[in-house]
Amino acid sequence: MKELCKYKCEHCNTEYAEKNRAIECEENHKIKLKCKEKGYLPYHQDHSGYPLYVNIGFEDGKTIRYKRT
Repeated sequence: MKELCKYKCEHCNTEYAEKNRAIECEENHKIKLKCKEKGYLPYHQDHSGYPLYVNIGFEDGKTIRYKRT
């Protein structure tokens, strides 16, 4: 019987056979983030209460906008 060993990225749960590939995956996720801005529609247009978009600032200085679909 063979024993199998896998490594899993703690951010995206991807499994790797090699430890160095799992470490590389973990190190490349942008995990330090801050909500910089959010935009809502008026309640009479959208009763969900969720934002239409959020702008997220990352540790490398970039800001990315995520929009609801």
